[in-house]
Amino acid sequence: MLVLSMSLNAQNNYIAVEALYLKNVNTQGNVLLIRDNLRNAEMVVDSIVFRGKTGEYSAQVLANLAYSYFLVHDYGLAYLTGLRYFLFCNTQDKRLNDFVKDIMQRSGQKIKIYNIENDISQALSKQDQDQKLEFLLRKGVENYRYFDGHVIMRILSIAGRNGYKIPAWAKQLQFYTGLGFSFRKAVRMIDFNTVDNVQSWIDDPNLNFLQKCRIRFKLRCKK
Repeated sequence: MLVLSMSLNAQNNYIAVEALYLKNVNTQGNVLLIRDNLRNAEMVVDSIVFRGKTGEYSAQVLANLAYSYFLVHDYGLAYLTGLRYFLFCNTQDKRLNDFVKDIMQRSGQKIKIYNIENDISQALSKQDQDQKLEFLLRKGVENYRYFDGHVIMRILSIAGRNGYKIPAWAKQLQFYTGLGFSFRKAVRMIDFNTVDNVQSWIDDPNLNFLQKCRIRFKLRCKK
């Protein structure tokens, strides 16, 4: 009966289970196990970010996931996950805060990001959920050479489905990847200087996909 109760509690507290598993595989340093768990860990992080599952275990998940990415040399996502930690799990645990900051500093050195203190300060200053997500997406786009496009695009897709405000430049990113361009190519095509103009045609319900393609490439040809 006790075993059954513990099993049910574990199922209900999946964030705590993931936090423990991440810590264990990181301690073992088994790269294969770490890589195999990344997808599941990202799904748990989605719950933390989009369902407001904040708390001690949520902070541990994000801290240890950042370390997992660092251990498998994915320094871009280690850094991005550190930002997610400070954006969505503002904890008073100094030891954990310093642990994540150290991962971001070491990862930043690998990928030539040096404004770490400023990034953390900005992340902590964001109060509104839409602002937090835009800041996170913008950092992913600014450092697109080092981040996994699939993670950025998944975050963007979930945000859109759940009614969050999507910046016009991010809608461009969705549009270009929808055309088949790679994430890195799509990022280079974003026009941040004509946001209002771009937003008008992307959001126009009277235009089909082909018409939007024609409008977009006409705009590019005029430059």
